[in-house]
Amino acid sequence: MSQDALPQIDGLDQVRAMLAAGRQPPLTEKLGIFLVEADYGHCVFEAVPDGSSYNPMGTVHGGFIATMLDSACGIAVHTALPPGSSYTTLVSIGVQSGPPVGAQKGPLGVALID
Repeated sequence: MSQDALPQIDGLDQVRAMLAAGRQPPLTEKLGIFLVEADYGHCVFEAVPDGSSYNPMGTVHGGFIATMLDSACGIAVHTALPPGSSYTTLVSIGVQSGPPVGAQKGPLGVALID
């Protein structure tokens, strides 16, 4: 992407404009993961997983949870961008087994705070 094609407002204003327009990051919208709050270096995503996000054992797939974390990392970084800047997230995620997560547990949430 050329420097001329990059938005000339800062990242926080870009995210705020997206939310004000009722839009979501495209991948998270497709998966039913919603950005509900964003500020400088901070964001909150929520999701209520359904059967489409389950693994064969009937619990939430680890990739779904990892996608929430990756999205939160990306948006938190995005809110700190100066005008005309871009980024690529390179997240190293370690997966640890924990108690199963299913829809009966209610909404899942992930928040990153600077």
